[in-house]
Amino acid sequence: MRSFACLLLLLAVSLGVTADSNPQGADSGDVRVVLETDQGPVVMQLFNSKAPKTTQQFLNHVDSGFYDGTIFHRVIPGFIIQGGGFTPELVEKAVSVSIPNESRNRLPNRKWSVAMARLNDPDSAGSQFFINLANNSELNFSYSKPGYTVFADIIAGQDILEAATKTPRATRGHLDDVPETPLLIIKAYRQEPGL
Repeated sequence: MRSFACLLLLLAVSLGVTADSNPQGADSGDVRVVLETDQGPVVMQLFNSKAPKTTQQFLNHVDSGFYDGTIFHRVIPGFIIQGGGFTPELVEKAVSVSIPNESRNRLPNRKWSVAMARLNDPDSAGSQFFINLANNSELNFSYSKPGYTVFADIIAGQDILEAATKTPRATRGHLDDVPETPLLIIKAYRQEPGL
């Protein structure tokens, strides 16, 4: 029994899964998505039942190949890393459908959670998402203001995201905090169950 427990621990360590990356709202039917980056895989655990409209929109983009060839175009160390909408040439990809804000699910914007980016209109999220690099409670839902919808946790590849925050950043066009060497999403895809 002890050797089996050790084997499970070794497997978790090799996948980069730690106690800090424990999914906060996962159910047995929830989906995992792999962001295959030019620096290695980043794995997300989606919360289908907690943010159904958001996860469906995200999965529609994954399945259609929308995220393939996009970059993390905004990096603010100690705060967030944002992607899902720009090519390496900083051409914004068009999105025709916005989704309603689901931040009332009360999933917190804690470190390594993933939330949808949006404009001032709370129901304006399209394709862009951000990964929290800290516990950003000011982004959570409250009765006085809408929050940012958390729909996933990063469960592997945190070291890749941390490394991406070390590159110098600049203003390019109308975008601030653009990394000089952005992290590229080569391909996004659903992870097969049991892997």
